[in-house]
Amino acid sequence: MKAELNFTKRNGKHFLDPQMPLNTDYGAGGAKFLTGEKVPDEARNKPKGNHNNARPEGIFTFSNGDELAVKAKAPNYLINDILETDSHGILGGASMAFKTFVAIRLAHSICTGKPFAGKEVFDADKVLMACGEGQGALSRRIKAVQIVEGDFNNNLLVLNEPVKIDDKADMARLKLAINEYKPALFIFDTFASLVSETDKNSPSDTGRALRLIKETCRNNHTSSLIIHHHGKDVARGLRGASNFTNDMDFSFCLEREADSMITTLSCRKMKDGDNFEEIHLEAVPVELGLIRQDGKPATSLVIKESNVAPLKKTSKKITLNEEKVLQSLRKAIERDGISPPNSIVNLFDVTPENIPQKVVNIEFWRELAYDAITVDSEPEKIANAKKSAFKRSRDSLEKNYLIGLHGGYAWLLS
Repeated sequence: MKAELNFTKRNGKHFLDPQMPLNTDYGAGGAKFLTGEKVPDEARNKPKGNHNNARPEGIFTFSNGDELAVKAKAPNYLINDILETDSHGILGGASMAFKTFVAIRLAHSICTGKPFAGKEVFDADKVLMACGEGQGALSRRIKAVQIVEGDFNNNLLVLNEPVKIDDKADMARLKLAINEYKPALFIFDTFASLVSETDKNSPSDTGRALRLIKETCRNNHTSSLIIHHHGKDVARGLRGASNFTNDMDFSFCLEREADSMITTLSCRKMKDGDNFEEIHLEAVPVELGLIRQDGKPATSLVIKESNVAPLKKTSKKITLNEEKVLQSLRKAIERDGISPPNSIVNLFDVTPENIPQKVVNIEFWRELAYDAITVDSEPEKIANAKKSAFKRSRDSLEKNYLIGLHGGYAWLLS
């Protein structure tokens, strides 16, 4: 039934009654028509999205920059200068660079409040960990730290069930656990083993997975640490999309010294602070008090701060024997190194920061170097040939500022 229109008469002309608002109908082609139907009061008062004075539901709000500056707070660290509260980042490194071992050692410091590599831990707190590569090896690595450094204070919790960090349902369940335990840190080991459909080379795929991790852990308290692999070319950094660096608050790197148990932790990105100085760490074998099937003792590794810095790469190409002599010096320092005597300390009275941490008697070094040097000589002349090769290599290494020599002692230059 067609509604009747109300008209009022003014000055001999008829007008629609202004007290009767009319609905608008749109005909073919978008033409506008008045239907004559009265608009209910609740509809009349409801703002329209395209109205100039309307305020759409859920409008964005803003904070005053000057007020934010007044409310600014100093950064809050879990581990001083290294790991900040409520930050999200990545620990990368090549295979066998001791990534999980370092992560467990970080966790122990947070769980117990003990320093990490001399850096203060301000409060002991919980650490949660998801390991996509099984708990067998992980339990042995945890036991090694427990033997050397003590218990984890019942603060390290390892997830029992499998989780996919790119699955919204799994991460919703994980968020419930995080809200319950309120850990200071959640470790995801490794990214590749914990994703399902994500293509790590795809920026869009990787970005979604990383955002989901941050959203799951974001509560103004919990930080996250993702363990990830480097590609074949370590110099190019993390394997996969650039998001692994660009979308993170921080990015740490582990680089292991060739044929060594020394690995170096460095910071390649710290969003709101300075990159910390390199930290040299050593993986030390530990007997676990367990016996294997073949009767041999089961062992694992524990990470300790190293007193020996790894050899720095040099742009000069050194010979094979020079490399062997250099490596033998490192091993001699690890085995027989001592604190530098005053005769060496006094050499650095102007630059005390360059005093070597350890030096070694050249005779100890020579013994290891002779075992490593290869020479092409007649059997009766091999001893003299190795002696000459050692001297040439030693002099060349000193000339190129790779080693220091004084008073019968040798040391590595950083």
